[in-house]
Amino acid sequence: MENKNPIGYVHKIDILKNTVAIYCYENISEPVHNSINYFNPHPNVMVKIYSGFDSIILKIISSEIVRDKDGNIKYKQLICNILGYISAYKQQFSASIFNSPILLNSEVLELTKNDLEKIKYNQHIDGKKYTIGKDLENQYFDVTTSYDSFFTSHIGIFGNTGSGKSVTLAKIYRDFIKETKNMKMQNKLFLFDYNNEYNKNNAIVAFDEGYSKKIYLNKNEQNIKIDIKLSDLDEDIWINVFNATKKTQAPIIKRAWKKFISTTQKTEFENSKAFKDAIEQILFNIIKNNNFESLIKLTDLFYSLNDSNEYKKFLEKLTKIKINKAQGGSGSTTFSGIRLDDKKSEELKQDIKNDICNDLEEQNQNIKNLNIFIFYILYYIIEYDVNSDWVMPIYYRANTFIKEFNEVFNLVYDDRNPKEMNDFFNINGLSIFSLQQYKYKIKNMIIIFSLSLIHKKITNRENKQEEYICLIIDEAHNLFKNIDEEDSNIADIIETIIREGRKFGLFITLSSQRLHDIPQSVLSQMHNFMIHKIISEPDLRAMKIANSYVDEQKLNLIPLLTPGQCLVSGRSFSEARFVEIDIKEMENNKPDSDNMNLYKDNKDE
Repeated sequence: MENKNPIGYVHKIDILKNTVAIYCYENISEPVHNSINYFNPHPNVMVKIYSGFDSIILKIISSEIVRDKDGNIKYKQLICNILGYISAYKQQFSASIFNSPILLNSEVLELTKNDLEKIKYNQHIDGKKYTIGKDLENQYFDVTTSYDSFFTSHIGIFGNTGSGKSVTLAKIYRDFIKETKNMKMQNKLFLFDYNNEYNKNNAIVAFDEGYSKKIYLNKNEQNIKIDIKLSDLDEDIWINVFNATKKTQAPIIKRAWKKFISTTQKTEFENSKAFKDAIEQILFNIIKNNNFESLIKLTDLFYSLNDSNEYKKFLEKLTKIKINKAQGGSGSTTFSGIRLDDKKSEELKQDIKNDICNDLEEQNQNIKNLNIFIFYILYYIIEYDVNSDWVMPIYYRANTFIKEFNEVFNLVYDDRNPKEMNDFFNINGLSIFSLQQYKYKIKNMIIIFSLSLIHKKITNRENKQEEYICLIIDEAHNLFKNIDEEDSNIADIIETIIREGRKFGLFITLSSQRLHDIPQSVLSQMHNFMIHKIISEPDLRAMKIANSYVDEQKLNLIPLLTPGQCLVSGRSFSEARFVEIDIKEMENNKPDSDNMNLYKDNKDE
């Protein structure tokens, strides 16, 4: 039943600041009303004003006692923010702009239980309701949203280590899997696990629960290579993976990839001849420019093509030769102080060419190896003869990644039936990429490669929303660490997914303990936030800038949260709410992220 007695009236309105000042009749000290602790005119409590048949909802942000000149209490003043309104016609709360005016001297009333439920807990929900947990401010109510609204969004899960964010991530996607397991639409979840927290058999879902689940790249288990079709790759993917700069390095990647693709479309004889011609040309440039460093790189690269004694001997021979700057007249080259004329330089070039190509005539299949792509990167670097400090880093990154690529991926050149391939993209269910045992840079390159490949696949298909795809990146701050935001291709690809993914059924979830390492251009485009305990000032400042759904008062309470508690906010919630995550069903499905129990682990049996 509504309390008809007003608590005060409006005496000042500031539309620019979105605030309303209220004269309060009395300082009500008893916070309990009808056994439910929801009314007391003090900061963080909501009140309402009638405007026609609609109720305008205000939230008290501060209160003060106004005194007369003699110091006597004159009245209590409440400063409120305008939150939205409850429509009398639709009987639901809307956190949006409304047309009804707020008039001076309007009476201010406390909310009824029915009002409170419309605002906080039973907001209009399209589709099936999803319960996240209990409201920390009132344990009588659940914090709810809808599956459609929440999971078809980009989600950020943030908090310090040990705050419970990994369990929250596992809980919400376990709920999603259980709810959608029998749906007709295919659901594909790709989880990139930096620290192998989700590597155990029953994390999120167990293998025997009837839902498809695969773990990739785990070196402790039998590693089955992932098949990648050559036709699914393009130069833009490699530009992203190698983080190539647009003006100096990207053109080299484009030319090298185009040249490599052309070799895959020729006969073995044509490949061998074209390849030998390229070797001859690159050696000509090397000797002409006395580029001994590139000669060693070239030889080492070809040694990786085939582990033969000929290559080993040749590499040992080259390392004993030092190419110095030419001394004397033109048309001569100096090797270890020995001056060679053009004829002897040509002979050396032919010796190198013959040694490198010795085995390739009998092993033409190596022409299709991705190491040939790396060769053409080096080829164009030497051909351009540009400043090596600008372009050589792209060769090092490419060479390092391709070595690991050949260990975990299998490049498929023909049009094989997808059902015959071990292609993670064609598998409906949960795919977990265990990355702990790879070096930091390789982890990032694998993630960037996978994101770029998935984005290319879904944007090229005819039916834009034929399936639901979610990319989940745990410890996402590692992707952006020590990378200039302006030159980061990973920031570009994630921003592209956030901007364009929704129309293709592609969404992304980022989990991180270091918000300030994630670019604001990425954070500010997340739709929903689940913020666990954060105490670092730079992280709190980053959240304040990125998350416009939360007022400063709630942000100031985030450092006080305990493990398992978080602040949920975003487009799927009528307002930001503190919630206790419901993990009662997660005991057997939690990730491997618990703290060590010193007493339990060390007590005597």
